[in-house]
Amino acid sequence: MIQSSAIKDRLIQLLIKEIRNERDGELIEKSQIRSSIQMLIEVCKNSRKLYEQEFEKHLLQETYEYYKLESQQLIIDSSCASYLSKANQRLVEEYERISSYLDGSTETKLINTFLN
Repeated sequence: MIQSSAIKDRLIQLLIKEIRNERDGELIEKSQIRSSIQMLIEVCKNSRKLYEQEFEKHLLQETYEYYKLESQQLIIDSSCASYLSKANQRLVEEYERISSYLDGSTETKLINTFLN
């Protein structure tokens, strides 16, 4: 099933969209996201290639772009204290994402992307 490029691309787009929706404050079905991500990991029994090169790569790029835009807006609209408070809140949210449905191997990369 996942070997079809169109299906794989659509699944990854949907996963990234759901994560963005959650970052925007919407409720998402975390168990479905976790199951889909686990499927990406398990589909290649001896390799994490599909997860790392197809999903994680896009997730990290989306994370970078999302927080770059948000931080630019916060710098314009917020005080230093508000900016730092929001940054801390977002960091906590990313750790929650990791523990809720992302693979643990993504933690360091995701947090480094967030911090940069």
